[in-house]
Amino acid sequence: MLDLARERQGGVSDYRIAQLLGLKPNQISMYRHTAVKPSNPVAIRLAELCDLDPATVVAWVNIERATTPEDRLAWEIILKRLAPQKRLKQAA
Repeated sequence: MLDLARERQGGVSDYRIAQLLGLKPNQISMYRHTAVKPSNPVAIRLAELCDLDPATVVAWVNIERATTPEDRLAWEIILKRLAPQKRLKQAA
């Protein structure tokens, strides 16, 4: 998603993405090179930079962040429930 954010913001640098997200540049590097996932508020801001549905992005981030099968399943259920709403919005 970081690459998509860079593209959607006109090919800006990771440094600029960090500024737009209100983060330090080393946090972007952590997201790129480690298993660290953004917090929910950062995921929402990142979704907005990418012109994506923030709720869907938060659900995906939490699926990736889940540490137990139960947590993962809960977020997968939420994501499935969000999908029909997205289709309805696109049809309108």
